[in-house]
Amino acid sequence: MKTRAIFFGMAIVLLSFSSCQKIKDSLTVKVPVEFTSDMQVQASELKSSALFYNFQATATLNPSTNATVIKYKQKIKSITANGMSYTPTGLTGDVKIWAAVLQIAGSNSAGNPIIINWNINNVTLKNGVKVTLPNPVTGAFSDISTLLDGTSDINIVWSGTQNVPVIKYTFTTTLEAEVLAYLIK
Repeated sequence: MKTRAIFFGMAIVLLSFSSCQKIKDSLTVKVPVEFTSDMQVQASELKSSALFYNFQATATLNPSTNATVIKYKQKIKSITANGMSYTPTGLTGDVKIWAAVLQIAGSNSAGNPIIINWNINNVTLKNGVKVTLPNPVTGAFSDISTLLDGTSDINIVWSGTQNVPVIKYTFTTTLEAEVLAYLIK
């Protein structure tokens, strides 16, 4: 009986020095999550040159359809982006990218546009080789986190010029993030 009284007293003291929100915030779990999109790429010849071939592929990413996001939907405190990579597959040979842009675009909860670009120049795509991209500018992953926390779709565009014509391949982007979710609602 004395032990119960001590625990009850400690609980009252703890609650008086802390708010329920602080207790809730301390009961969180970090869960890694990957948001992937596949784009089908096919180059076409530029009218002015047979040395360069244009390509453009697009995908739409809806964060709310991700299995991890669905699992923690009602308990998510935040989603933090922390990495971006791409992997080309279906290539029968190497593809030289002369100049390209990988763009992520969407809107924040206030409807303001957010656009992040990675300039990818003079690289060779190799079948199945994953390439991790650096943070393009300070705050870019923070901006992407804002997009992931929102309710709107995220548009991904891969466009540029390459050295080979009429080659089809799949360009998979992977946005790595972390979901911070409450253990209790």
